[in-house]
Amino acid sequence: MNNEANRAPGRESRAVLLVCGVAVLGCALLLQLRIRQKANIQGNVVSMELKGRLPQALPGWQTNELPLGPNELLTERATEILRFDEYVYREYSRASQGFAVYSAYWSPGKMPTRLIALHTPDRCWTENGWICQEQQFGVPVGQPDNMLYPAQWRVFTPPPGQNNRQYVLFWLLVDGKPYNFGHRLNTIPHPLKWWSDVIDEAVAGSKEHLFVRITSSRPFEELTGDPGWEQLLVALGKLGLGVAPKAPRPET
Repeated sequence: MNNEANRAPGRESRAVLLVCGVAVLGCALLLQLRIRQKANIQGNVVSMELKGRLPQALPGWQTNELPLGPNELLTERATEILRFDEYVYREYSRASQGFAVYSAYWSPGKMPTRLIALHTPDRCWTENGWICQEQQFGVPVGQPDNMLYPAQWRVFTPPPGQNNRQYVLFWLLVDGKPYNFGHRLNTIPHPLKWWSDVIDEAVAGSKEHLFVRITSSRPFEELTGDPGWEQLLVALGKLGLGVAPKAPRPET
């Protein structure tokens, strides 16, 4: 009994030291993160000129600029939450067919990756009553001479009372490289991925981000070969989504 009593304080002390060590490490990471964020924010904001670089007109399609929300108040609230430097939300339509492109850009130091990665259809749409019926990961997009980075692919159905099934493609580029969402519906962030993003930001600072989402009322396969659609994919490739072509193998 006496031996057990003597050992107990030692175990408690080690546990307290471990907790204190983790707390100190966490505070150090957060302090470093804040210092880097402040330094980055003081730098020059880089403009992507999204509105000009994404086609303002496509052959055979009518173009319409869309707000982020159904009214001015919700548009302002979305802007405050997302804190992007610039965005474009553009719809292309003809007869009963149409698709829309939403893209947002954050310069270095503006927003942490872990927060931007939360604002995808997986989370935002499902929180507003949409249901993900189908999901695929790493889906090829484009033609052999203009391939884009593999995309996240979804099919969503709207809340009851609405009839607007949507096919969705989306990408997030972090410092020009595709963000790995994993093979899952990201209604909540993966804990390990979330902490990985925190540590990466503490070490390297908040990076440049580009988010692109395409929605369509019809399957994207029906758009393949359409001149307007192909022109849009070329523009997206030049914006940063394009995969660099592989160098030909030397002849032997």
